[in-house]
Amino acid sequence: MIIIDRFEGDFVVLEDADMEKFSRVDRAVFPKNAREGDVVEERGGVYTVNSEATAKRRRQIVERLRKMGL
Repeated sequence: MIIIDRFEGDFVVLEDADMEKFSRVDRAVFPKNAREGDVVEERGGVYTVNSEATAKRRRQIVERLRKMGL
């Protein structure tokens, strides 16, 4: 799983699901609507947002925060 960590100028910083590997990729190969926290997939050097995986990940984060009382 590849996740958008943040945007830095003309680059997108990506992380793997374990937050261990980071990479910087040209922002031009991402859709304009890509946001921090989105799960993305790469094919042929072009990235697309996986909306289902992103929604699932966001729900899991909200549930963890709820369990922590936040």
